[in-house]
Amino acid sequence: MQETNPVAATGDILGGASAVAAALSAPGKLTPEVTPNGCIYRTGPGEQLNVTALVEEDEGSSGLSFDSSLNSIMFDKLPGVGDAAFTHSRQIGRRWSQLVEFRKKGKIATLIVFSYADALPVTTLTRLGALFASRL
Repeated sequence: MQETNPVAATGDILGGASAVAAALSAPGKLTPEVTPNGCIYRTGPGEQLNVTALVEEDEGSSGLSFDSSLNSIMFDKLPGVGDAAFTHSRQIGRRWSQLVEFRKKGKIATLIVFSYADALPVTTLTRLGALFASRL
């Protein structure tokens, strides 16, 4: 019997905009936009917050890139998300870019959070990553 993948079945990787908003403790409404290999959650006009979730197979260059990043001093390991995970935050002008990437069940999953407000705390990134990992 083939295992059902909720991501493939619904296209909504994180289980709904309300689940994402709760994980982020974000005010307002997030709107999901399904893409070929993931989903983007936006706060709407002005995009004060934008969360992109992507999934790919853990093979070839994707797996090698993940391993290299996981062991790099440029990234911080993130316990409690998938089989292995790391995070990275940087400010680009007025905008924060934060990355959470993890490995689970033969997949590499990536969350990219853009915010014009402050950077999200690691605890919030961990909650969001754990939500994503629970969907794989």
